[in-house]
Amino acid sequence: MGKTPTRCVHCLQLVDKTTKDHLFPKSWYPATTPANLEKWTIPACESCNREYGRIEEGLRLMLAACLDPKSLASAGLWQKASGSINPAKGKSAADAFKRKLARRRFLKTLMPADSVVGKRLLNEINPDRPKGSYALTVKGADINRFIAS
Repeated sequence: MGKTPTRCVHCLQLVDKTTKDHLFPKSWYPATTPANLEKWTIPACESCNREYGRIEEGLRLMLAACLDPKSLASAGLWQKASGSINPAKGKSAADAFKRKLARRRFLKTLMPADSVVGKRLLNEINPDRPKGSYALTVKGADINRFIAS
């Protein structure tokens, strides 16, 4: 007798095989996270898990770039995120090339902060924080896809 199909929480399709998708991506936890903290998973089809992993990786890089790397609340996040776009940390030539392309995509999202005045912006989390000279642009489609499910 075969296994009962399970519903993917993202696309809502019934599939024979699901993966464990982390509700909050493992790579988003700071180094100060207690080792015994339960990291919940949800059933997802391979296609959705892969797509959300791509979106989460891009958003992690963007969010980590905006955090204070010296804060305990974000300890290690920028180091992990920046390592993911460092070709020197590639495990193979193909991985180094992938990281090089990811770095190029990330750098394309940077723009002078004064050039984004008047565009649709997210509110500053800490309005008293000194402003930098760069702004990061995030694809609205990725944010919408990430929060839509």
